[in-house]
Amino acid sequence: MDYAMNLCFVSGTFVHSLKYSDTERCTYQPMPQWRGTTAALKAANVLTHEEIQREQWDSVRVVLDGDWVGTYEKRDFKQGRLEEPKDRGDLHYIIKFPEETPDSGTWEGRKTANKEFQGRFKNLTYEKFKNDETAYFLPGVVGHSTSPRNPILEVNFVTTDFSRRMILAFYEPLPDKPKRRLTEFHICSYRDDRIPDKVPIDESITPINRIKEIPSLEPTSSMALTLRGGEKKYYEPTDEDAHFNNMFGADRTLLPMRDSMFACVPEVIGESSESELFFGMSTSSGAQVFGLRLDSEGIPCDCFTSIYGNHNGNTGKK
Repeated sequence: MDYAMNLCFVSGTFVHSLKYSDTERCTYQPMPQWRGTTAALKAANVLTHEEIQREQWDSVRVVLDGDWVGTYEKRDFKQGRLEEPKDRGDLHYIIKFPEETPDSGTWEGRKTANKEFQGRFKNLTYEKFKNDETAYFLPGVVGHSTSPRNPILEVNFVTTDFSRRMILAFYEPLPDKPKRRLTEFHICSYRDDRIPDKVPIDESITPINRIKEIPSLEPTSSMALTLRGGEKKYYEPTDEDAHFNNMFGADRTLLPMRDSMFACVPEVIGESSESELFFGMSTSSGAQVFGLRLDSEGIPCDCFTSIYGNHNGNTGKK
């Protein structure tokens, strides 16, 4: 959010234009066997690009409104691993979406990881939101990519306990080559300060065994979005994508992070073929994984996600 505050890249639960109260938002859960059966997937054949943009904006208004406080850390990536934090600090910004202005909202940055944005106040509008072709929104997760030449990949996980976890992956161009090399991560944790019993930020690193068991679990819901051709369309992911069978490929590095987060990404993108990057969160009671497919120029073309309920190996593949 510090890097894309004017585009409002924080989202989560796909609400199909329903207006949830705070209580309903907190208790919303995906329906069992969601993949292939719900209106979310029927939308792939029914909704136009404009209708999808409007529904996603309505979703943003529901989950983004809040008094977000938290912490961040910045870590360099060197020799296949994350270095110790080179910077840490507090985060605080306030986002408001009044009911009387359905096409606009406001963003106020009181404490930001990028000090350039600290103290700023911005207007958020549906017009600007719908014209961005580099954002990707799915239930519980939202992201954004900057310029393909010097990309910053942003992924946010928003859960029903008013928690938000954000990963920013930075790539820089290699000299005289079209490839980009992974250089650093910013790892941010937020909680809505309006909620009296907030979930504590877990400073411990996510256990690797908990991450590696994810492909053996059965998702309670899965969904995908294509960005190809400048149009957004929902579709049902393949079983391979829904179960993230390729997440731990030899061309990717697994990087456990704090507050239940992790990334599994290639050190270099922009090869002659497409690249796949994976980001996730895995708590003791559930998990979510997000996959992002980039074309040979580093532009997002497909994304897909799966949500897992009962975790720790208790819900295996069927």
